[in-house]
Amino acid sequence: MSDRQLLEQILELTKQNQQGILELKDDVADLKVRVTNIEKTMLCKNDLKYY
Repeated sequence: MSDRQLLEQILELTKQNQQGILELKDDVADLKVRVTNIEKTMLCKNDLKYY
């Protein structure tokens, strides 16, 4: 394998890693919003003292 081919392969793998990281960041951002919404609406221990 030539140096050029090796560099091209490394570049392609780097691009794939970057895409994967971006997808994970989107997933984490979505989960963060969902957890925040759940926390806003969930019952707490103090809420249950009434019952």
